Amino acid sequence: MFQKIYIKEFSFLELIKEFWIRLTENLQSILIITAVIYVPINLILSLVQIGNSFESFQLYFRIAQILEIFVGVIATMAIAVLIKHDIDEEPIEVWEALKIALSSWGGAIGTSLLLGLYLIGLFLFFIIPGIIFSIYWGFTLIVVVLHNKTGQAALDHSKNAVEDRWWAVFGYFLIIGIMTLLVSGILAVPLEFFPQNFFLSILGDTLASAFTCFMTVFQVVLFINLDATKIPYHGE
Repeated sequence: MFQKIYIKEFSFLELIKEFWIRLTENLQSILIITAVIYVPINLILSLVQIGNSFESFQLYFRIAQILEIFVGVIATMAIAVLIKHDIDEEPIEVWEALKIALSSWGGAIGTSLLLGLYLIGLFLFFIIPGIIFSIYWGFTLIVVVLHNKTGQAALDHSKNAVEDRWWAVFGYFLIIGIMTLLVSGILAVPLEFFPQNFFLSILGDTLASAFTCFMTVFQVVLFINLDATKIPYHGE
């Protein structure tokens, strides 16, 4: 059966409905991905001593960025593979999704570094274009794993999917960002009522990571719909 997501551009409510279907159908697999990828990341980050100085916060942030670039990308790509197969009614095991993500890891790292260089240059000299292109290139990792493209080709594919719908995608990303910050803050509140505890800290961070993975499901659904209903791109 050819899914509706490939035929028409979804409204926000249709995207939410599709997101909820894919999330509930793949919840166990997504939680496994969260545990496999983000528990180790959060364990490493918990060992970084954060003082009251700006320098210590900078160090923590840089380590978190490095871990996300080199390890967190696996979760993003594995979830993309899971959701795409589910939409196509060809479900796969979570370990197979992780295996496919790992096979795309090298291309994803190289593409992420290229993306990072572009964005650093844009934000350093031209802040507004930096914001614009960060949205255009927001689906690059999903392109890498679902379309087997890397480097400039992956960036161009992501941009083409967003073209002429930039403001809508910006709005969706803004909602995702605000919700992620709110949920992370809400999860942190109960921990303030307990004594400092290593395991509780890891649990709180991992729950926040799980919510981030849930939001990745929305991004994948959004990309697949935009990509299927985009203006034809002659560079494909």
